[in-house]
Amino acid sequence: MTKLSSIVRTFADPDAYFAEIRNLQVAGLVTQRGKFRAELTCIDLHGLRMHRFNEDLPPIIRVTPCGKRAQIIFATYPDQPAMLANGMETSQNQIAQFGLRWDWYLRSSAASGWGAVSLTSEHLAAEARTIVGRELTPPTFMHVMTPPVQSFSRLMKVHEAAGGLAKTAPDILAKPEVARALEETLVEAIVLSLADGLSAEVRNGYRHRARIMRG
Repeated sequence: MTKLSSIVRTFADPDAYFAEIRNLQVAGLVTQRGKFRAELTCIDLHGLRMHRFNEDLPPIIRVTPCGKRAQIIFATYPDQPAMLANGMETSQNQIAQFGLRWDWYLRSSAASGWGAVSLTSEHLAAEARTIVGRELTPPTFMHVMTPPVQSFSRLMKVHEAAGGLAKTAPDILAKPEVARALEETLVEAIVLSLADGLSAEVRNGYRHRARIMRG
């Protein structure tokens, strides 16, 4: 069980920013000249971890997963250009869901914000059995998914609310009953988004793109 905690930090140094992202092994490079500024929010609830990222300059990053946690990401800025997740466009109304063992890559072309949520694959499977009557498991390779509007809207709103509490009232977020309620709402929204979403599975071209990006 994860210890309740939250941090909100701003960065002017990209290397310090990438190094501070907790629970993920991240390497990154800013792709445009200018004054870099980023804000990072990290929240550990009972069994769920979430991040919020706001970046004034676009980076390309590589994430090496731990092999145990199911991970999803989604855009949080309105009207931002689609992110490239493993070379595939991921727009504001979509979720990218990643496998447990393959490195994954994100690239943006402008100032952007995105959110991430992870939980163990066992936790996801158990919650899905309770909520939708069947197990959900992480894909072998990345999926880009268009979830139902209602489920995804709820996920976005609760994720944003949790980020707001981390910034303005971390003592409230640290209360076990508040953290539990947030986590239950997030997990339900995640399960409904993944269970009922329309998935565009990555085809063999992903492996070729991933090899090119790894260089």
